[in-house]
Amino acid sequence: MTAIYKKELRSYFTSMTGYICMAFMLVVIGIYFAVINLSSGYPYFGYTLSCVIVLFLLMTPVLTMRILAEEKNRKTDQLLLTAPVSLWKIVIGKYLAMVTVFGLALLITCFYPLILSRFGTVSLPMAYTAILGYFLYGAACIAIGLFISSVTESQVIAALLTFFVLLVFYITGVITNALPSTAVASFVIWIFVVLFAAWLVYNLTSNIKIAVAAAIIAEAVNIIIFFVKSEWMAGSVAKVLGAFNMTSFFSNFGSGVFDITGIVYYLSIIGFCIFLTIQSIQRKRWGGDALMTAVVLAIVVVINLVVGQIPVKYTQFDLTDNQLYTITDQTKTFVKGLDSDVDVYLVAQSGQEDEQIQKVLERYESLSSHIKVHTKDPVVNPSFTKQYTDSSLSDNSLIVVCGDKYKVINYSDIYQSEFNYSTYSSQTTGFDAEGQLTSAIDYVTSDTLPKLYTLTGHDEASLSDTLTSQIEKENIDIEELNLVTSESVPDDADCLMINGPQKDITADEKDRILSYMENGGHVLIFTDYTETDMPNLAELLNNYGLSTSAGLIFEGNSQYYYPGYPSYLIPRIQSADAVGSMTSKDLVLMPYAQNINISDDVRSTVTTEALLQTSSKSYIKTDLKNLTTTEKASGDEEGTFTVGAAVTENYNDVETKLVYFSSSAILDENMNQAVSGGNYELISNVMSWMIDKEESISIPTKSLSTTYLTVTAADAGFWGAVVILIPAALVIGGGVVWFRRRRK
Repeated sequence: MTAIYKKELRSYFTSMTGYICMAFMLVVIGIYFAVINLSSGYPYFGYTLSCVIVLFLLMTPVLTMRILAEEKNRKTDQLLLTAPVSLWKIVIGKYLAMVTVFGLALLITCFYPLILSRFGTVSLPMAYTAILGYFLYGAACIAIGLFISSVTESQVIAALLTFFVLLVFYITGVITNALPSTAVASFVIWIFVVLFAAWLVYNLTSNIKIAVAAAIIAEAVNIIIFFVKSEWMAGSVAKVLGAFNMTSFFSNFGSGVFDITGIVYYLSIIGFCIFLTIQSIQRKRWGGDALMTAVVLAIVVVINLVVGQIPVKYTQFDLTDNQLYTITDQTKTFVKGLDSDVDVYLVAQSGQEDEQIQKVLERYESLSSHIKVHTKDPVVNPSFTKQYTDSSLSDNSLIVVCGDKYKVINYSDIYQSEFNYSTYSSQTTGFDAEGQLTSAIDYVTSDTLPKLYTLTGHDEASLSDTLTSQIEKENIDIEELNLVTSESVPDDADCLMINGPQKDITADEKDRILSYMENGGHVLIFTDYTETDMPNLAELLNNYGLSTSAGLIFEGNSQYYYPGYPSYLIPRIQSADAVGSMTSKDLVLMPYAQNINISDDVRSTVTTEALLQTSSKSYIKTDLKNLTTTEKASGDEEGTFTVGAAVTENYNDVETKLVYFSSSAILDENMNQAVSGGNYELISNVMSWMIDKEESISIPTKSLSTTYLTVTAADAGFWGAVVILIPAALVIGGGVVWFRRRRK
């Protein structure tokens, strides 16, 4: 085998074929690399490879057309059967030689992600996963070309057939989407498919009996399924054609998913095509080996089916930067605790399923036996969605059902978009499949839903749309409450929020809130620095041993404030039940906070924990009107200060909870974005604790925003020239070798 491999490899590099194939591949990739990655600054090399996967339609025929067709044309193919080397070694040697030519060109592109990393953050695991997928795709294409070269003695016919077959594989997804998915249409299509397959079997085996028998059996099965289980027939053609969609597996690699099922799929194509090539060379024995061919095909199909049934958590590994397809620990804990069966329906036409949503659904299904995922084609089942909603649903919307409860998740809620005023176009910025799904499952499996009341009437700050959405994902109903007009806090209140009032509450309001708390109520309070006295609110806090110091806190340790703004505190998160799984390593940003004093002179039934604290280098400035410097001055109180605290009181089997933050700016959306969602995660955890939820199930939206590379025009021009000059050098070098060989 080694001798055959070296001989074939030498033939590619003593002629122009190998150099041209490598140069063609490199120049196409180089052009796209220069435009997409260098000029545009796009950091994902996998996207570039996905754009140029079409080049295999041209490169593969040139590389494979002569490998065996030339042997047949020269009548030397029979020598392969009498060679001292076994036939399978000869075929594999020839195949590996072609793969080496392709692999050498691809090896050069392995340096391209490293070039990009000079200009910004580039995910190398994602890039090299995409390169691996590209290699496997190309190796499978070469195996197909190898087989086709073995069935004809014309290199031109071999090239054209290879191009046609690869084109069919390439556009399978388009064909699948164009096919009707009804049971009747699928039945008719299968009739013609079976007839074509019978003709193909006859041409391969030259045995009319085998071809006719196979056709009769297949048509009988087709008829039985249509009349007995017509629902199986609906969309069946698209599902079978999906097995020939080679690009769908590459898309996993290209998007940063290391996919073992894809590796098995491509290796199966390679192995089966090599087997067919050996059978083709031994053409005289094809009639006797038809059964063997069928057995090998069945084995290949079974292997892929078995691997496809393995839970995706064992076969697919998310290497994306933001773990786009990875389920968070919060969801894992929640889903594993399910004790009710939940059905999730993906409403999408066959072939139109969103791959990202499908990946997430597969991971949910692998987490719990209580979750079952189904796909419903609205064309095949036009009335299915009407039992859940009167509105028309977009493709790839979801319906989550548990018993009589259900929740509809529209496709537009899964992908978040923002309008870009610089381009006057909408851009997709977030992927919220996990957040919406976990929230929906919690909704349909919960007997009752908690309610949050927000106090009004004192110029309170309003909640941002993002925070409101995050609270609603916790399946918490939000309702406003005016205690001036209401005699008490409603009985269904699980939590009362007082958010940054600019005016004091009345004495009656204070008494009503205290009465609510004494009966096991939960209150969440945010205040702001103000010169307006608020004695009633202060008395409410003081009743639970809390008060604020005059002035604002400034941080003296640069590790604990936002760069350039010492009043924008980054306090340390303390270990407490109220903060959930967050630790001191997580970041929250809290501007303009005051010190919270925790008094020991309070009832023995009251327990207080600090949630957020500054460093020991922080200090308080009280004379803010005459502030001339933010640096620490003599007379400024220095020390560790508390800016967030949680109080619990257990009395007569009644538990009261109070959480207090000394700055409502922690709820500001800009502050939250500055720490990558840390503020809202903290608030979600606090709310879950207050309403007695074991853990927050409000999963933040995963960002789809791209951080572009900073590539100067000079750098883009230089590296663009380099990647174009490499294939040019290959062609020149190959031409020199070829010319010298001809002169000899």
